Amino acid sequence: MLKTIDGPADTPEAELEKVFLKKPVYVVEPLYVGYLSGRSDALKYLNSTLSNDYVLVRVIGDF
Repeated sequence: MLKTIDGPADTPEAELEKVFLKKPVYVVEPLYVGYLSGRSDALKYLNSTLSNDYVLVRVIGDF
């Protein structure tokens, strides 16, 4: 779907990078990020960015 909307070069990693380049103050992440299932590069990028640039403040809900 991304390739149809934004062109053949767009990937989930590129979309995540666009989000994080805006330097959001808060990031809310579900326990399971289903839309990144099978996308190990995107998950690595997400987890790396979160661990390097953000501090876990609170877990909401029961896991």
